[in-house]
Amino acid sequence: MKKLLYLSFCGILLMLVISLVGHFTTEGPSGQRSTTIKNPQGPDIYFKEKVFDFGEVDEGEKVAHSFKFKNRGDALLKIKKVGSTCGCIAALGTKKELEPGESGEIKAVFNSQNYMGWVRKVIYVQSNDPDESTVALHITGKVLVDIGVNPRRVDFGQVQVGEPHQKKIELFPMKLKGLEVEKVESSVPYLTTRQEEKNIEGKPGVELTVLLTPDASLGRLSESLKIHTNSKKQSVISIPIIGTIRGGVWTSPEELVFGCHRGHKRTLELTVNIGERKGFKLLKAKDELGYVTAEISLFKEEQLHQVYQIEVQVKPDAPVGSLMEKLHLYTNDKEHPMLDVSLQGFIH
Repeated sequence: MKKLLYLSFCGILLMLVISLVGHFTTEGPSGQRSTTIKNPQGPDIYFKEKVFDFGEVDEGEKVAHSFKFKNRGDALLKIKKVGSTCGCIAALGTKKELEPGESGEIKAVFNSQNYMGWVRKVIYVQSNDPDESTVALHITGKVLVDIGVNPRRVDFGQVQVGEPHQKKIELFPMKLKGLEVEKVESSVPYLTTRQEEKNIEGKPGVELTVLLTPDASLGRLSESLKIHTNSKKQSVISIPIIGTIRGGVWTSPEELVFGCHRGHKRTLELTVNIGERKGFKLLKAKDELGYVTAEISLFKEEQLHQVYQIEVQVKPDAPVGSLMEKLHLYTNDKEHPMLDVSLQGFIH
């Protein structure tokens, strides 16, 4: 009797569980019940490995790796785009469209130049998989250096002409024993340095003071320092130096960016900040390389600045591809007879 009651109780409990499961099951538009299991219909991109740890490498080494994937769905898988973060190059190593059951690979190369310590790079793979349209792949590891450098780039920002400015660079030994800075070379005479020994990261290092002297030229600052050391692997460390030297007159934006076909015209807008100057005018514009012509017209004038429209026309014989040069703006101002603006674009 007790056994019969026990079996009856178990049966009732089982029916209750089944009814609860049915209660929490959702219905799709067609009235069919769906669950949290991924729908096997359609393309299904599957990576067996999404994270690759390369361990430790010396700075300057390149790390190559292939991420294998497979279309586990029942429809054609289309790879739409493969992208990556800076310092890593990624590309599809096989065809863009894979039938069900076919496999492919994403080839990635990480360049460890100018990196130190732990790094993590991300590769994005976009496809027509309805459940996972973007897959993130990761490359991680540690880059070993003889000498640590902080910062790896010096940015003076926007500074007024005629005023001295300075920034600091710290160099400290990592794998190297006994760091020595033998000499520092500057690409221009108005960037100078002085050095002193300093305890950095608990080790004897060197602090460099980078001095921007008052005779710095107006316009964009894009120079470099070459630091010569006693390291065989890092005998020369290059430090980019960037910024903008402003006078009483300056332009914004500092870069004019455009895309254009040969022979076609584009109109760009440029603001010239003139302060309290009276009668200031831009007279003409001329590019440095001779690939474009530029016509200037005053669009509007306000209390402290003028807005000009610059009609840029690419010459028929200009080479197709990326364009990076300077646009010289000539003025009627004795203190600032010429202003330089970076001109960047792509010629089709």
